[in-house]
Amino acid sequence: MRVLFFLLTFSSIFVQNVFAQKLCYSCASQGLRSKWYLTGLPPVSSSLFTTSCDHTPAVTASCAGPCMVMSFTDPDTSGNTIQTYYVRGCHQTLTQSRADRFDDNSTRTFCEIDETYSLNGQDKTSGQSTRMVFLLCNDNECNNQQFDVNSRFTCDNQTTGLLNGNAVNCYDCLAKQGSNCFDSRCSKKYCLKKSVSIGGGTQILKTCSNVNIYGVDNTCQTNDVSMNPAG
Repeated sequence: MRVLFFLLTFSSIFVQNVFAQKLCYSCASQGLRSKWYLTGLPPVSSSLFTTSCDHTPAVTASCAGPCMVMSFTDPDTSGNTIQTYYVRGCHQTLTQSRADRFDDNSTRTFCEIDETYSLNGQDKTSGQSTRMVFLLCNDNECNNQQFDVNSRFTCDNQTTGLLNGNAVNCYDCLAKQGSNCFDSRCSKKYCLKKSVSIGGGTQILKTCSNVNIYGVDNTCQTNDVSMNPAG
């Protein structure tokens, strides 16, 4: 299955410096082994998945850029059974993108939260609201962030990055198989377009987001991912 992610935004650009080497935790929640498509990231080694990643990560990797922590709730769980997933590691390695949101000489953590981040669940037919937290930081800062996305973790210095103080106006629709859509609208910091091609068919999802895991204003990525045919 081929998935294309297009992220278009007019948010402000941060200064990018030459990154120093960092030692970042490198792991992903065990439950993401069969649901990696939820992350929007390129495929990773199976050794990345571990049960200890959620709260007691141990494996580290040397990184040329900032460390990354991404945490979000499973769109297929709710109520008292909400499942939270974590991805930790070198941002540039995981995203194949060089972020311009992080100043290597600063101790400030770049942080974004979206309380209503749209993810497709197992039915793949509609976006479901989840809570997404994304951090870019130095090794000590990221490695010490033992947070639970459900515990009302907040970004103390979350940047707005809006155009003239206003959110961008994005399409918010799921196209019928093999077609495009220009229906309803939503407004957040970023516009997101996702195109999924499988079995000769293509489906397009357009929405808005307050989180940008790629760390650059405009980007396009294409990934081949494996999925359980039943999911």
